[in-house]
Amino acid sequence: MQAFINAINAALNAANAYGDAIAEARNCPEVKGKGEEAVRAALLPVVGAYYAVPLIDGEGKAKGRKVLDKAAPKYEAAKKALQRLLGDLMGKGSDKGEELEVPEHIAALAAKLAKACNEYEQARKLASTAIAAAFAK
Repeated sequence: MQAFINAINAALNAANAYGDAIAEARNCPEVKGKGEEAVRAALLPVVGAYYAVPLIDGEGKAKGRKVLDKAAPKYEAAKKALQRLLGDLMGKGSDKGEELEVPEHIAALAAKLAKACNEYEQARKLASTAIAAAFAK
C-alpha cells in the first residue's frame, strides 16, 4: 500500500510542478503576447532536444518551417508533448477545446481566488473544488 501512496503522491507533485512551470513560462518573452505559431516555433527546439528528435524542414502545408523528424524513435512522445505544451501555454488546455475570451471582471475574481488559495497546499485543486461547488449550488 505504501508504494501506491508514494506513487500517487509523486504524480500529484509532478502535476502541481507542471502547472506552476506552465504559469511561469506564460510570463516569458517567448510566450507572453505571442501567437500560437511563434510559441510553437520557440517550443520546437526545446522539445526536440529533450526527446532527442531532430528538427527538419517541413514539407507540404509545413513548408517553410521546422518540424519534428517522424523517423526519430521518440517522435510520437515529442509530438504529444509539443501539442500539450502549446495548448496549455496558449490557455487552451490539453482538451483542444474552444478558447474563451475571459471578461476583465472574471479575470479579477479569478486572480483574487488564486491569491487566497495560494496560502494552502494544493492551491489549484482547492480553487477548482471551490468553483465546482459554487456551480453546484
